[in-house]
Amino acid sequence: MVCFWNDRIELDGISLAPILKEYREPCNVDAAALVVVESIISSACVVRTNLSNLIANANPRRISVVAPVMFKGAEKSPRRMR
Repeated sequence: MVCFWNDRIELDGISLAPILKEYREPCNVDAAALVVVESIISSACVVRTNLSNLIANANPRRISVVAPVMFKGAEKSPRRMR
Protein backbone atom coordinates (compact mmCIF):
# COMPACT_ATOMS: atom_id res chain seq x y z
CA MET A 1 0.00 0.00 0.00
CA VAL A 2 1.15 3.49 -0.86
CA CYS A 3 -0.70 6.63 0.22
CA PHE A 4 0.03 10.19 -0.93
CA TRP A 5 -1.17 13.49 0.50
CA ASN A 6 -1.19 16.22 -2.13
CA ASP A 7 -1.58 19.97 -2.29
CA ARG A 8 -3.52 21.41 -5.22
CA ILE A 9 -2.32 24.61 -6.86
CA GLU A 10 -2.93 26.54 -10.08
CA LEU A 11 0.12 28.08 -11.73
CA ASP A 12 -0.31 30.04 -14.96
CA GLY A 13 -3.52 28.16 -15.73
CA ILE A 14 -1.98 24.73 -15.10
CA SER A 15 -3.18 22.48 -12.27
CA LEU A 16 -0.38 20.97 -10.19
CA ALA A 17 -0.57 18.53 -7.28
CA PRO A 18 2.76 18.40 -5.44
CA ILE A 19 3.12 15.54 -2.98
CA LEU A 20 3.33 16.87 0.59
CA LYS A 21 3.61 13.55 2.44
CA GLU A 22 3.63 9.86 1.61
CA TYR A 23 3.37 6.49 3.31
CA ARG A 24 4.89 3.44 1.59
CA GLU A 25 4.87 -0.14 2.66
CA PRO A 26 7.69 -2.18 1.14
CA CYS A 27 6.46 -3.43 -2.22
CA ASN A 28 7.67 -4.41 -5.65
CA VAL A 29 5.64 -2.64 -8.34
CA ASP A 30 7.33 -4.49 -11.20
CA ALA A 31 4.97 -6.93 -12.92
CA ALA A 32 2.24 -6.05 -10.38
CA ALA A 33 -1.35 -5.12 -11.09
CA LEU A 34 -1.62 -1.57 -9.74
CA VAL A 35 -4.94 -0.17 -8.49
CA VAL A 36 -5.08 3.59 -7.91
CA VAL A 37 -8.03 4.63 -5.71
CA GLU A 38 -9.11 8.27 -5.74
CA SER A 39 -12.14 9.80 -4.01
CA ILE A 40 -12.92 12.33 -6.77
CA ILE A 41 -11.16 12.82 -10.10
CA SER A 42 -11.73 16.32 -11.41
CA SER A 43 -8.73 17.16 -13.61
CA ALA A 44 -6.65 14.02 -12.97
CA CYS A 45 -3.55 16.04 -12.01
CA VAL A 46 -3.41 14.30 -8.59
CA VAL A 47 -3.68 10.85 -10.18
CA ARG A 48 -1.04 11.75 -12.77
CA THR A 49 1.39 13.10 -10.13
CA ASN A 50 1.00 10.14 -7.79
CA LEU A 51 1.11 7.53 -10.54
CA SER A 52 4.23 9.10 -12.06
CA ASN A 53 5.93 9.03 -8.66
CA LEU A 54 4.93 5.42 -8.02
CA ILE A 55 6.04 3.97 -11.36
CA ALA A 56 9.12 6.16 -11.97
CA ASN A 57 11.41 3.11 -11.65
CA ALA A 58 8.95 0.29 -12.18
CA ASN A 59 7.06 -1.53 -14.89
CA PRO A 60 3.62 -2.61 -13.64
CA ARG A 61 1.77 -5.25 -15.64
CA ARG A 62 -1.54 -3.38 -15.53
CA ILE A 63 -2.82 -0.08 -14.06
CA SER A 64 -6.43 0.55 -13.05
CA VAL A 65 -7.67 3.91 -11.78
CA VAL A 66 -10.94 3.77 -9.83
CA ALA A 67 -13.07 6.51 -8.32
CA PRO A 68 -16.73 6.81 -7.34
CA VAL A 69 -16.87 10.30 -8.92
CA MET A 70 -15.17 11.48 -12.11
CA PHE A 71 -15.83 14.84 -13.72
CA LYS A 72 -16.67 14.85 -17.42
CA GLY A 73 -13.46 14.86 -19.51
CA ALA A 74 -11.13 13.94 -16.62
CA GLU A 75 -10.43 10.47 -18.02
CA LYS A 76 -8.50 11.95 -20.96
CA SER A 77 -5.70 13.43 -18.84
CA PRO A 78 -4.14 10.21 -17.41
CA ARG A 79 -4.29 8.55 -20.84
CA ARG A 80 -1.83 11.16 -22.14
CA MET A 81 0.87 9.58 -19.94
CA ARG A 82 1.30 6.61 -22.31
